[in-house]
Amino acid sequence: NKDAFCDYFEDGHEDDLGGDYKNYSFKLKALEDCETEKTRIIKSYLKNYLKELDKEDIKTICGFEASKNPLFLKVLLSELRVFASFEKLKEEIQNFINNDFEKNPDSDNKGSPKTAFNHVLERLEKDEELADGEPLVPLIFSLLANARVGLSRDELTDIIKAQTGLDEEYILDTINLNLRQVKQFMARKEGRDDFFYESFKLAARE
Repeated sequence: NKDAFCDYFEDGHEDDLGGDYKNYSFKLKALEDCETEKTRIIKSYLKNYLKELDKEDIKTICGFEASKNPLFLKVLLSELRVFASFEKLKEEIQNFINNDFEKNPDSDNKGSPKTAFNHVLERLEKDEELADGEPLVPLIFSLLANARVGLSRDELTDIIKAQTGLDEEYILDTINLNLRQVKQFMARKEGRDDFFYESFKLAARE
């Protein structure tokens, strides 16, 4: 069902699962040779954020082998929506495509959802303002990745404060800012934040 499939690309569907997300699984078809379908998904998703790509850029994405994976495509599109200028959009597409192939030409994981999430984490780390030289992004996501049932934001704040000695308000603001940016890939249960996708958790553990 095309409409049901496109619903997967709408942000916020993870919240609909409520407390059952840990026991929830689904299987998405690969986008094999479906340039028409991928083009429709790309245009529809970016339109929600007042973004638009030209035919050549859409063709570049559709021709990228990893774009057959619906989760990889969703992560790529989610990253594109944060860029304000068209040139930045084009640059990000190329960065996304070239990044893992240049670093890991022989890796079996290049172009996978995990490497896409690696790219997301790298961007967050580069965007982060540092306080007293302490980068918090790796610490935030590493703590969540190694927690058995997620962590509340108060728990995250307390742990990071104990490890870094940074101001509590600054820590909480940084946590909120970063988790908001990846909201569509996270889940919440009883006030605890956790990863909705295993591939995101694996990337955060590295």
